[in-house]
Amino acid sequence: MHFADRPIRDYRSAYMSEGEAKRQSVFNLAFLNRGILAAGYGLMALSLPMTDADIESIVRAASDALAQVASKT
Repeated sequence: MHFADRPIRDYRSAYMSEGEAKRQSVFNLAFLNRGILAAGYGLMALSLPMTDADIESIVRAASDALAQVASKT
């Protein structure tokens, strides 16, 4: 997940500005508050044995977290 308005093509273009880092932090904290762990730089690994309920939980958490990011900017 990247909160940038430019194409991310390599590690240099993925370097976050101060605003992007703040949005990433808000997103990650919102995810954690909903019981989902993602790396601080936006990486998340999914597992094959996930249930439909697991997937729905992640989608709901992502939706809520994105709404929280939008309300902070």
